Amino acid sequence: MLENVVQWYSFRTHLIPEDLAAKFIQFSDDDETKEFLENSKEKSDQLLTQLFHSVVKCILYWAMSKTSING
Repeated sequence: MLENVVQWYSFRTHLIPEDLAAKFIQFSDDDETKEFLENSKEKSDQLLTQLFHSVVKCILYWAMSKTSING
């Protein structure tokens, strides 16, 4: 799965001017990042959790901003 993430978010330096491409530094993910991505994927696959979050967001929307709700 993580190989797909790296491919999805890879930067195509050949599409920008050479002087800008030379300044680009490609970072790699560490163990904590990999763990975060795996946990996020697992949570996104949980239907009841996503349903609960959707209902709560609809209720909180009347009293809070979307940014605050997501926080």
